[in-house]
Amino acid sequence: MLLEVGPFEVQQVRAWSKCLRRLVIELRLSPEGTGPSVDAEVLSQWIDLAETWAGIEPKSGECIRWETDMEPDQAEYLLHGLITSLSSDFLERALTDQELKAHTPFTLHVIDCFLEALNCDGHCDRNYLEQIRSDMWMRAGTN
Repeated sequence: MLLEVGPFEVQQVRAWSKCLRRLVIELRLSPEGTGPSVDAEVLSQWIDLAETWAGIEPKSGECIRWETDMEPDQAEYLLHGLITSLSSDFLERALTDQELKAHTPFTLHVIDCFLEALNCDGHCDRNYLEQIRSDMWMRAGTN
């Protein structure tokens, strides 16, 4: 399936990538472990994506776009892992209010891009995808 992410500002994704790297380090060092809802490997794959995005140099202006072919099962795996991690007690404790405020819009944008790609591919039921989208926006406190 075709996955398109963007437009986004390079600074957004660089800050997001830096935050993800910090969280993965904290997860790996945590004496409590990650718990069942956070998978450090999934977050590491998100770091790889974010670093790919952060490495794109804008051609004109500040915003960039990125696209790739991705297996729908891989996209679902990454999306599920991110959403599950966002709901975890660990991330609730580890993220500061400032980080939440700074990174929520970009996180929601990425989730929307994955949901849209899965919908366009016909891989997932539209109602299911809309429920995920609605749940994420409600958690973020926006409509």
